[in-house]
Amino acid sequence: MSVLAAIPGTGRAAATASTCVPTPFTAAFDQDLRTRWPANHVSASISDTRSGCSYEYHPRLRLTTASVFKIEVMTGVLLRAQDEKRDITSWEHARLLPMISRSADPPTNELFSYLGGTNGFVALNRRLGLAQTQAAPSVWGLTHTSASDQVKLVRQMLVGGVGPLTAESRERAWRYMGNVDPSQQWGVSEGAPQAYRIGMKNGFAPSQCCGWRINTAGFVSGPVGNGWVLVVLTDGWPSEAAGRRAMSMIARRLNDHFAATAGPHQ
Repeated sequence: MSVLAAIPGTGRAAATASTCVPTPFTAAFDQDLRTRWPANHVSASISDTRSGCSYEYHPRLRLTTASVFKIEVMTGVLLRAQDEKRDITSWEHARLLPMISRSADPPTNELFSYLGGTNGFVALNRRLGLAQTQAAPSVWGLTHTSASDQVKLVRQMLVGGVGPLTAESRERAWRYMGNVDPSQQWGVSEGAPQAYRIGMKNGFAPSQCCGWRINTAGFVSGPVGNGWVLVVLTDGWPSEAAGRRAMSMIARRLNDHFAATAGPHQ
C-alpha cells in the first residue's frame, strides 16, 4: 500500500489509505522548496514501516549518489561473506569501518575494485532490485539513482523482510551505519525522536556535473523496531555549507512530520 504525493511536476497520481498518515509532500511543501531553491534538484522518498505506506517527491529525478553509494558497497561486502558462508574478514572490516563511519574514500576505492568495479555493481543492482540505479563507468560517486531505489536498499540493509540479507548481516550493517562520526550525524538524524535508533549514511561532494551533491539516507527506528526509511537526494549547491543548511531544514521537517504520528503506530 502506498501514498504518492500529487505534486506538480512529479507525474504521479495520489493514492490514499486509511492507515497512512497524511503526506508531507503537499503543494505548500513543493512551493516552499521551489521558492527557496529554484535552481536546485531535490528528490525524496519515505517508507513508513509502521503502516507500510510510501511517499515520494519528484520520483522521476535521477541524481548522483556521492557517498550514499557506500551503502551499496557495504551491501556487496556483506553479501559476499554471506554467500561464502563466513564472517567478514579483518581486511574487509578495516575498510568498511572508515568508509561508513568517516566516509573515507580510499577504502571505498579498494572495495569497489574488490567487488568487480562497474560490472560488479551492475550485477549487484540487479540482485538488489535497484532498477533505477545506473552504475557509473569509473567514478562510483557519479552513480545515478532514484530516492526510491535508495529507500529500497536501506530497507534491505536495516529493516528486513525483503532482499537477500540475513538478520546477521543486517545487524552487522547496523553496527556501522548506527555509529557514524558525530560530525556526519546530520540529515536523516535531524529532528528524529531522541530515543530512536538511527542508521544512516550521508553523501557530500562537489562535481563538475552538478555542483555540490548533498544526500542523506537511513532508517529512523522506534522503540519496537518500526519507524521510517528516509532518503533525500539533492544537487546544484554552490557550497557544502549551503547544501547542508537546506538539507537540515528538509530532513527536520520530514522527521517532525512522522515523529508527530509516532504514538498511535507504536
